[in-house]
Amino acid sequence: MDPPNKEGVHPARLLVVDDAMSSRLIVKRILERLGYDVTLASTGDEAVALATAGPFDAIIMDVEMSGMDGLTATRLIREHDSRVPILAFTGNDKLEDARTCRRAGMTGMLRKPADPRQFEQMIAVVVAARRSG
Repeated sequence: MDPPNKEGVHPARLLVVDDAMSSRLIVKRILERLGYDVTLASTGDEAVALATAGPFDAIIMDVEMSGMDGLTATRLIREHDSRVPILAFTGNDKLEDARTCRRAGMTGMLRKPADPRQFEQMIAVVVAARRSG
């Protein structure tokens, strides 16, 4: 775990899951610039293993991955942790896609390509809500 910041608060731990290495690295760079502690996963199986092994303040989950997709991974994570915010990371923004993500247990959606302002706003909200209980 990273040391506390100048206010004595540990940075929020985020899990970023995407099967595209370029997407993972872009999102990691954005989030680390915002001061978050970022762990990366490239598969749904890896995401489930990491999410159930250690606490995260939020998870950013690619919806469409080869192998286990993000919806299945989210359902499995929800069996162990019903409260961690899981944000869909997708290029789809159709209303039906949003409903499908919510039914799987996702908390919200972040659009591809990654927009630093969108990440800053959404992550700040879900992390604050997670930390306040």
